[in-house]
Amino acid sequence: IERAFQQEINNSNEQVRKNAGNIANESMMTKLNSVKRISCEKNSKGDYNCKIDADIKFPFVGQRKSVADFEFIKTEDGWKIVK
Repeated sequence: IERAFQQEINNSNEQVRKNAGNIANESMMTKLNSVKRISCEKNSKGDYNCKIDADIKFPFVGQRKSVADFEFIKTEDGWKIVK
């Protein structure tokens, strides 16, 4: 779960770097502070629906803690979050 979240954040930060070019800095990047699985249930497709407690620092918005539901799918590259 943590790796899937970190990969999503890394992808987002890479887009910021591409779009902002030389002006990109750490204050423009998203940072995963913590992620905790509250519960997970396997669905009929063999993927998982999970309730996650996440603490993430977003650019311009700041630190946010929230509990939300996410679907995770297994790919060749590991687990991914379905958007």
